[in-house]
Amino acid sequence: MYFQSIDVLQEQNDALKEENESLEDRLDEAILLEEENERLRAYLGMKNKYPSFTMEEGRVISYSSGNYMTNFTLDRGSLHGIEINMPVITDQGIVGRVSEVGLNWCMVSTIIESNVSVGVYIQRSGAGGLVSGDYSLMNEGVCKLGYLDANADIQIGDKILSKGTGSMYPADLEIGTVIDISMDEYSRNTVATVKPSVDFSSLTWVMILTGYAKE
Repeated sequence: MYFQSIDVLQEQNDALKEENESLEDRLDEAILLEEENERLRAYLGMKNKYPSFTMEEGRVISYSSGNYMTNFTLDRGSLHGIEINMPVITDQGIVGRVSEVGLNWCMVSTIIESNVSVGVYIQRSGAGGLVSGDYSLMNEGVCKLGYLDANADIQIGDKILSKGTGSMYPADLEIGTVIDISMDEYSRNTVATVKPSVDFSSLTWVMILTGYAKE
């Protein structure tokens, strides 16, 4: 009787394990499905907001060995129509630009990389400037706003958007938020520190702009 009870308990335990594994599998499937739905909602939201955009989705497959926020690689390349300098975005704003292209991969340099710059304007006041990566700021995950108009009206908390004119980036895409304002010790011009709207550390999917109506 004792051994029979052990056998019954073992069978019940095995059944519970199988049920638990099945529930875990279903939970994983539900999480993946929700992530897929979020991605589709973001894509459709961008298409509705910017109907002229032609976009190719790309999945992040690796980050650079140095600062993970400055460069990463996507699973899209020349076979998918990707070219150097194509803008890379999410529904949160500008990520950066395509800097290298292979057959089935491309590398993206984010806007905090020192060789990336974007013509911008301050949403509240309309004052123009240039956001660029700065070597001294990269490790902090922020970038610099300079070349501001004389007596530019700028405040901490201001939203910074892409200007579009004469740029590889479309107009009115969000860049980030002003978190600090100071005076350049050499030029004596106003400069600001901008925190990007996109969280580069959590990127999984992005959109590569393969075409859009230019102004």
